[in-house]
Amino acid sequence: MKILAFAPHAAIWGTAFPEALVLESLKQGGHEIVYVSCGGQFSDACIPMSAFGLHAASAPDKKLKICRKCNRNKRLIKKDFGFDGFDVADLIDDDDRAEVAAILAGADADNFLDIILAGIPVGRFALYEFLLTHKKNSLAMTGEEWAVYKVDLKNSLYAYFACRKIFEREKPDSVLVYNSYYSVNHICCALAEQRGVPHYFLHAGGNISTWLQTITVSKHFNILNLSKNSHWPSYREMPCSKRMLENVTDHFLALLEAKSVFVYSAPKSESPEDLRARFGILPEQKVLLAIMCCRDERFAVESIGLMDKEFHGAFESQYEWARELIKFVKDRNDLFLIVRPHPRDFPNKREGKKSPNAEILQKLFDTCL
Repeated sequence: MKILAFAPHAAIWGTAFPEALVLESLKQGGHEIVYVSCGGQFSDACIPMSAFGLHAASAPDKKLKICRKCNRNKRLIKKDFGFDGFDVADLIDDDDRAEVAAILAGADADNFLDIILAGIPVGRFALYEFLLTHKKNSLAMTGEEWAVYKVDLKNSLYAYFACRKIFEREKPDSVLVYNSYYSVNHICCALAEQRGVPHYFLHAGGNISTWLQTITVSKHFNILNLSKNSHWPSYREMPCSKRMLENVTDHFLALLEAKSVFVYSAPKSESPEDLRARFGILPEQKVLLAIMCCRDERFAVESIGLMDKEFHGAFESQYEWARELIKFVKDRNDLFLIVRPHPRDFPNKREGKKSPNAEILQKLFDTCL
């Protein structure tokens, strides 16, 4: 079996190396590996640059360092693991550049969703990183935001033209990517689906304490919904083993330590804190804690078509829920309400931006106080 490993983000060694280990196992099983890297085609801005704190407007010399790191890691992986392959940049020709330039020239913040090539909604798939970075809760863009998104759109267009050629030339039997939500990876996987070629999603494990020591492998886009999983009824009544419970404990201890960039909360306090004293809660009052999810992450996945937008809850939004809870508690002297927005809505170790959702909630709280 020929396996296409679409791997344009090799600069992030913590994920590129585990991906290479999976590919090595497949190669040892007798499969042919075609390792496709970037080669500088996405040099204006990319996932690795973002991981190292850069963006489209960063200094060219700083971005070049990331490209060099990516190429160095790519060469090391191909040499040491014995993978054959090539770069996206090797496939882009003048005709492709002209077509991409023409599409971008006609694109604006009002019509980008109409950019659909051979059934692939490139304009929509290009949204993912942009929406997450800006913590958006709508598709409306300022002029500055449009300039940032346009770089992701350009990368996605180049990924489309390059991957189309890859499928025509290599005719892979399956595709493997690290996180198929990333816009350029999504394009590759969508082209695979069109051709009836199965694609597989790799990602670091979900346990924060061991997330780079384990890896998740799943077919298609890894949308986990236990209620719709045909295997869930066979497992839901099975008790957890001692080792499984230890893993859960380790995960929560890592959350409380908050050392990982993927933990948005502050670390656990070193000394005990009296909740009632801190918030002035009377001894006879019951405490209601309303915990909110991160709306922008769900919105990003919904916007690229990988999560159902239908909502069947009692309230149309978290805002409506919080407002009704406040109204319910307002005249209840026996209750005290604490609303806990998701910490990702605020500046944290990964992003220095406050989300629009946090601004909306802040106005609600200001009005109710």
